[in-house]
Amino acid sequence: MPLIHWTPALSVGVEHLDEQHREIVTLINSLDDAMAQGKGRGVLGQILSDLTRYSLWHFSEEEKLFDTLGYPDAAAHVAEHKRFIAEVAKAQADFDSGKQALSIQVIDFLTDWLSTHICGADQKYTALFNEKGVR
Repeated sequence: MPLIHWTPALSVGVEHLDEQHREIVTLINSLDDAMAQGKGRGVLGQILSDLTRYSLWHFSEEEKLFDTLGYPDAAAHVAEHKRFIAEVAKAQADFDSGKQALSIQVIDFLTDWLSTHICGADQKYTALFNEKGVR
């Protein structure tokens, strides 16, 4: 059973960004499932790496739109992206070094951050993006 369910409340009104958000949800759900099933370090490490790589790409896509469309809250939004990447990179480094296993705290951070970020910061750009023809 998925940890995070995609609902219309998570939509930012921009289809390609919603698709990217759905992929991040899928990766977090995959990580949670792999942990619950006791999958090995290789599987967990790969999913975490995929999540990091995909999130970096997604954030760069959003940030390009911020620049192109003149989004006024870009600096604060980018800071949230950097915080996410720093937390995930720390979890990955700790996991890769064997210092720490992936924990429920990592999953909690990912799910809380994603829900809060999409429903908060991301939805703030919807009106501007839509006004500029980005749907």
